[in-house]
Amino acid sequence: MEQSQRDVSPAQSGAGVFTPRATVVARMPDSPGPLTRLTRALRLRCPNCGARGLFATWFRMRANCPVCGIATERGEDGYVVGAYMFNIVATELSWAAVAVTIVLVTWPDPPWNLLLVVGGALMIGLPVLFYPFSKTVFLAFDLLFRPEEEDHSH
Repeated sequence: MEQSQRDVSPAQSGAGVFTPRATVVARMPDSPGPLTRLTRALRLRCPNCGARGLFATWFRMRANCPVCGIATERGEDGYVVGAYMFNIVATELSWAAVAVTIVLVTWPDPPWNLLLVVGGALMIGLPVLFYPFSKTVFLAFDLLFRPEEEDHSH
């Protein structure tokens, strides 16, 4: 081994010449942070690696990411319930924002019949619209608490 690659302290290197310690570090890939995971999920990309192609169709998510291979259903009974809850919460918050906006803009005489029709349409349409987003956002959320290396289901 060459002198500069040996583990040598400055005192041992002699004549006041500093020879840095040679260090070989195996670099592990960085785990993305929560905001990165969320941003990827909202773009319908893999929250783990950012790859596209998690969905075969709007309603069918692939079993694994085509790039990093992470399981999209992480092996627990009832796992999909979390994604459904995210979908329900997003739908109801969106409906509430629209309803409150319409009431505030048209106060003191809000169009109650319009709110009824718009509310019904939103409660049917938004879950369909939000479905793939709820799946990827819940996967990102799950990865926060159960990182990939802890997932032994695949």
